[in-house]
Amino acid sequence: MTRYEELIYLLESFKSGYIGLEYFCSEFYRVYFDIKADEKKIPHNIDKFMKELALMCIRYSDDEYSPNAYYSEKDMITKIGCWGKTIGEKNA
Repeated sequence: MTRYEELIYLLESFKSGYIGLEYFCSEFYRVYFDIKADEKKIPHNIDKFMKELALMCIRYSDDEYSPNAYYSEKDMITKIGCWGKTIGEKNA
């Protein structure tokens, strides 16, 4: 599975309810930033969306009093929901 395919898989798994938000965020960030990019380049508009989402993931916490949390569950679900409505249907 390529890095791009793994990111898509995580998005679809969360949207289908197979994985929770905490797991999604930790894995999405890890895959986006820690796994070396492969030969299949991610299209620019999709890569921009995924980078924004990965940066949001590192700042998500279900603890509203966490000093490092900038994004709530609602923020994350809204951003992830944009995948199918805008980018995913056109390019996935």
